Amino acid sequence: MKLIKLLIIVLFHISISYSQEKDCFTITSKQAKINCIINLLSNDDIELENISAKIKLINSFAFQLLSNSNSLNKNEEKLIILITETNFNLGNYDNAIQLSKRVLHKKVDKKAYFNGILGQVYLNKRALDSSEYFFNQAIVIAKQNNEQDYLASVYDNLGYLYFEKDDKKTMFDYFFKALKIKEKLHSDDLWYSYISISNNFRIIKDYEKSELYCEKAINSLKNTSNNQGLLYSYIYKSHLLLATEKYSNAEMYCEKSIEIAKKETDYNSLANSILILGLIKQKQGKIEEAIEKHLESLTFFSKINRPIGQMQCFNALSQDYFSKDSIVKNKFDLDKSLDYALKAKELSKVYGIPDDIRYNSKLLKKIYLAKNDFKNAYNLLSIEKTMNDSILKSKNDGLEKELEFLYSKKKEVDDLKNKQKIEQQKASKKLLYYIISMLILIAIIMYFSFINMKNKKEVIIAEQKATVENKQKVIIETELNYLKAQINPHFLFNVLNAIYFKIDKKNSNAREALLGFSEILRYQLYECNLPKVPIEKEIKYIKDYIHLQLLRKNDNDKCRLTVEDTVKSFQIAPLILITFLENAFKYLRSDKEKINEIEIKLNYINDCFVFEISNPKNNSNVLKILDNKGIGIANVRRRLDLIYEENYSLVIEDENELFKVVLKIELK
Repeated sequence: MKLIKLLIIVLFHISISYSQEKDCFTITSKQAKINCIINLLSNDDIELENISAKIKLINSFAFQLLSNSNSLNKNEEKLIILITETNFNLGNYDNAIQLSKRVLHKKVDKKAYFNGILGQVYLNKRALDSSEYFFNQAIVIAKQNNEQDYLASVYDNLGYLYFEKDDKKTMFDYFFKALKIKEKLHSDDLWYSYISISNNFRIIKDYEKSELYCEKAINSLKNTSNNQGLLYSYIYKSHLLLATEKYSNAEMYCEKSIEIAKKETDYNSLANSILILGLIKQKQGKIEEAIEKHLESLTFFSKINRPIGQMQCFNALSQDYFSKDSIVKNKFDLDKSLDYALKAKELSKVYGIPDDIRYNSKLLKKIYLAKNDFKNAYNLLSIEKTMNDSILKSKNDGLEKELEFLYSKKKEVDDLKNKQKIEQQKASKKLLYYIISMLILIAIIMYFSFINMKNKKEVIIAEQKATVENKQKVIIETELNYLKAQINPHFLFNVLNAIYFKIDKKNSNAREALLGFSEILRYQLYECNLPKVPIEKEIKYIKDYIHLQLLRKNDNDKCRLTVEDTVKSFQIAPLILITFLENAFKYLRSDKEKINEIEIKLNYINDCFVFEISNPKNNSNVLKILDNKGIGIANVRRRLDLIYEENYSLVIEDENELFKVVLKIELK
C-alpha cells in the first residue's frame, strides 16, 4: 500500500513538471511567461535534448521581447542570459550571436557578460579575431564596473584563444592573470585556473610544473561538493599520467572520472574520459580494447555534436589501426587507419588546433610511407612547414630531402652511391693533405708563440716587481698619514675637554652645549667608520643633535621625537637621517607667537624601518628648501641608491606651510 502511495506522489510531481513545461507557451501574461521559461531553463533535471525541442519557441519569445523594448529589467535580463547560454550549449551559435548583439544595443547591466558570450561563441566557431575583439570589450567593461570575478573568467577564455593561435607565451600570461585575481578573491573556481595552467604545461612537456598545478587543483577541491570540478581535475590528472607513462595510475583516475561523469550526466566529460582510457590501452599494447573505447567515445561526441572530440577520436582510431597493422600486417587495417586519419584531417580544416593538426599530419605521413605512397607523404610537408615549431622544422627539412630522393631519384640509387664513394675518396685525400699542412703550420705558430710568451713573461715579472715596491711605499705613507689623523682628533678632544673645565659651572648651558658637541663629534669621527651601525647609536646621535640645536633656539621652538618599542636590535647606514633633521631645524618656521614644533617618528614594522619628520615653515622658505634638495638631499638619495638599491622609498611633501619627509627602508 505504501509503495502505491509513493508511486502516485511521484507521478503527480512528474505531471506537474510536464504541465509547467507545456503551459509556458500558452500563458498570456508576459511576466508569468518569463518566470515560467526561467524555471524551465534553470531546472537541472531537464536534459538539453528535451529543451532542444522547444528552443525555437523560446528563441521566438526572446527576439520578440528584445524588439518591444529599449531596456530590460533584471528578470528579463536573467531570461535572455539563460536562453543565450542554452543556445550556446546546444551548439546554436548563430542564435546566441544574434541575441547577444541585440542585447548590447539595449540598456542592460550585464554588457560585459554578453561581450564575453560573443567571444566564447566565436572561439568555438574558430573565428579567433572576432573572439579576441569581444573578449577585449568585455575586459574594458568589467574593469570599469570592477567585476573582478568575471574579469578572471574572460582572462581564462583569452588564454584558450591564444592556445588556439599557438601563442604559448601570451596564453600563459592570461592564465596567470586569471589565477592572480582568483587567488586574491578566494574564488570557487580557483581549481579551474590551476587545471588550465597544468594542462598547458603538460602540452609543452613541462611535466613537473603540470603535476604541481594539477595537485593544487585537486587539493583546492577537497572538502567541497564541487563534483564537476573534481571530474575535470581527474580527467587532466589521467592525461598527465598518460604523458608521463604512469599507465596504472592514469587508468585509476580515468575510472574515477567516468564514474562521476555518469553520475552528473556530463556526456562531454564522459567522452573525454573514455577517449583517454582508450589512449592508455593503446600505449599498453591492448589495441582491441583501445579501438573499443575510442569507438564508444566517438559515439558520445557525435551524440552531443562535439566536432573537436570527434576529430581526436578519428586520430586515435587511425593510430590504433596503424599500430595493429605494424603487429600483424593486414591491408584492411592500414586502409582503416588511412580512412580515419582522412576523416580527422577534414575536421581539422575547420576545427583543428595546432597540436591536432601536427599529430594528424605526422600520422598521415607514416601511413603513406607504409603504403609506399611517397608523393602524398611529401605533399604533407607543406602543412608542417606552416607550423611555428623550430624542432619540427629541422626534422621536416631532413625528411623533405629523403622524400625528394625516394620520389624523384629512386631508379638512380646505385649510380648515386658509386659516385658518392668516388667523391668521398677524393675528399678524404684532400682532407688528409689539409690536416698535414695544418699540423705543420700549428707547430710553427706554437714555437714562435712560446718564444714570444717567454719574452713577455720576463717583462711582466719585472713590471710586477716594480709595482710591488711602489705599493709598499704607498702602504708606509698611508700608515703614517693614518697615525697623524689619529693624533689630530685626539688633540681636538683634549682641547674641548680643557675648554669644558674652563667654563664657569654656573653657565650650565654653555657646558652642556660643549659636552653635546663633543659627543656628536666623537660619533662622527670614531663610530661611523663601519658600513652599518646599531639603530640605538643613531638614535642617541639624533637626540644629542636635537638637544644641541634647542639650546640655541627660542622657547617656542620645539622638537618631539617618538621612538616605538619595535625600533631596536637592527642596523642601518650611519648619518642617513641627519640631513633631514638639519633641514628641519634650518627651515623651521620663525613665528614668535606660535609653537614651532618639529615632529619625528621612528617605527619598525614587518622588517621595514620607517622614519617620518615634518616641520612648519615660512612661505618664503619654499624656494630655499627646494634649492637645498640639490645638494644635501641629493647626496642622501645617492647613498640610499648605493647601499639599499631598490629596497627603500623616499617621499618628500612640500606644502604651503608644512615640509614633510617619509623614508622607508626594507631590512630583510
